[in-house]
Amino acid sequence: MKIHFDLRSDTVTQPSPEMRIAMANAEVGDDVYKEDPSVNKLEEYVAKLLNMEAALFVPSGTMGNQLAILAATQTGDEVLLDSEAHIYLYETAAPSILSRVQLRPFHSNNATPNFDELDLLVREDIYYLPRTSMFCLENSHNRYSGAVLNSEIIKEGRIFSNKHNLHYHCDGARIWNAAVSLDKPIHTLTEEFDSISVCFSKGLGAPVGSALVGTNEFIKKAHKYRKILGGGMRQVGIIAEGAYYALNNNYNSIEESHHQARSFFNRFSDSFDSVTFATPQTNIVLLKFSSDSLANIFLQHCKEEFILVSKFGPSLIRFVFHLDIDTSTLDELFERLESIFKEVTNI
Repeated sequence: MKIHFDLRSDTVTQPSPEMRIAMANAEVGDDVYKEDPSVNKLEEYVAKLLNMEAALFVPSGTMGNQLAILAATQTGDEVLLDSEAHIYLYETAAPSILSRVQLRPFHSNNATPNFDELDLLVREDIYYLPRTSMFCLENSHNRYSGAVLNSEIIKEGRIFSNKHNLHYHCDGARIWNAAVSLDKPIHTLTEEFDSISVCFSKGLGAPVGSALVGTNEFIKKAHKYRKILGGGMRQVGIIAEGAYYALNNNYNSIEESHHQARSFFNRFSDSFDSVTFATPQTNIVLLKFSSDSLANIFLQHCKEEFILVSKFGPSLIRFVFHLDIDTSTLDELFERLESIFKEVTNI
């Protein structure tokens, strides 16, 4: 029987037997009353890890980002963010529905903003203009093949935010990957922000859950909005314990997924004229085919070979490596892919 390879996302990982045991044995209470010891333990741990005051456990990264916008803005405000940001493209226009704010996207260089250009996007204080109140970055950046923002860029963003009195937020769903890529303590990438959302099911292998992290005052405000959005959960320590286990046991496995992505890039990037490979910094590799039809054919051939990957836009295919991809099976994966690449690129 052929091995199935699921490279659509790092969210497809399965909890390990050890993680399941930890979850089954979790201490639980009613988290709406703030009485779940496993949730409290996780929130305290994450806040300390990121060198911030407080954390709030939430079901998803999208909820974390939307709570941040709700807590940091007022109706009719404007939020600056990258034109390829997850908040802008993949959160179902939630800011316009929930916070009733306007998103103003900017173009960046592989996720790195040009702050001189951003200065021109901040609205003047005139009654008929929206108030620019929030500035968002994403690290690592999904749509830029897992590109990483280092602490110097993050500090520039802090200076820019202070200059214009903006709330400074990071979509840090894959901040773990960024820290591992840079070989830096994670707090060096988080402590400059006013708020940051982090995801436990991306890179770390937990089955569900994210956290919003910030000041005590900010998290208190976000906590109320979590309840409004239906995010108040009860004996949720069962899944919080999975996130806690992942942070303490799977963090060191992230580098292996980066190594797998680099191996994939090194094996194939210079071999086929009709395919361009984005250089991976973390666990994501984007492939751009010379035509949309060629990308679709490649996708179909992969399915036939029990390899699942994502269509990521016109002519774009995304590969995401993760801790459920066993390095001992990479040769088999690469052999199948080499056959597919040769067949497709000769069409």
